[in-house]
Amino acid sequence: MKNKYRAFTLIELLVVIAIIAILAAILFPVFAKARERAKTTACINNERQIGIGCMTYTDDFDGVYPINRMQIVGGTWTWKRAIYPYVKSYDAFKCPSVTNYMAINPETGAKGDESNTMTAYRNDPSQQMPASYGYSGGFFFETGSGTRRPRRMSELKEPANTLFILNTRMSYPDLGPWMMNSRCDVKGNIVSTSKLGAFVAHGGRIPIIMADGHVQALKLIQTVQPTDMWKSSDPLYNTQAKLMPFANGMADEYK
Repeated sequence: MKNKYRAFTLIELLVVIAIIAILAAILFPVFAKARERAKTTACINNERQIGIGCMTYTDDFDGVYPINRMQIVGGTWTWKRAIYPYVKSYDAFKCPSVTNYMAINPETGAKGDESNTMTAYRNDPSQQMPASYGYSGGFFFETGSGTRRPRRMSELKEPANTLFILNTRMSYPDLGPWMMNSRCDVKGNIVSTSKLGAFVAHGGRIPIIMADGHVQALKLIQTVQPTDMWKSSDPLYNTQAKLMPFANGMADEYK
C-alpha cells in the first residue's frame, strides 16, 4: 500500500520561504505607513480638541488667550492647565508619536508639563499633565513691555497664519523659532547630532494649531517662507532674514 502523504522537498520549502520573504518585504513598509497615518490622524484629532478648548477659553475670557506659563502659589501654572476643564482629557495632550510623555525639562527638572511641579499634582500620577504640545514662543512668548501677560486675539492681524500650538517631543510649554535648528533624541533630550528635532514631524510635516483654532500640517520651512508665521516680537527673530539661518539648519525629519 502506497503512502498517500508526501513530504516537501528542500527546493519547495526554499521557494515557500522566498515567497514569504518577498511578501513581507512588500507588506511591512505598507503596514508601517498605515501605522504612521493612524498616528498622524490621532495627533491631528488631539490638536482639534485642544484648539476647540483654547477657542472656548478665549470666548469665555473676552478674547484673551490662555497665558503660556506663570508662577503662582505652589508652582507653575501653564496654558494646558488653563484649558484642561474644556478638554477634560489628559490623553488629548498625548501625541502617539512621542516616546516619552514625561520628558524632563532641562531647566526646571520638571517631568512632563511644568505644572506637574505643583503640590497638587506632584505626587498624583493620575493628574500629571503630559508633554507633546507646546505654545509657539514667537508671538506667544508674553514679554510685552517687560510685563508677563497673556495675548489678546485683537493683537493678531492674521490669526489663520500665526502659529499657536505645535507638536513637540520636548517638555517646554512653549518652543520658539530659535528651536528650529535644535536636535533631540526620541525621549526629548537635547543632543548635539540627531535626525530628529524639537518639533514632531509626521511624514515630514508638523501638525500645528493656528491662532484662529484650525489645524494644519506644515513643512517647517513653510513656517518661515513665503510668510513668517512665528510673528515674533523679539528683535532676534522678527524678520525672515533672521529666521532663515535657523530654518536652514533644520533636522532631517523636516526635509
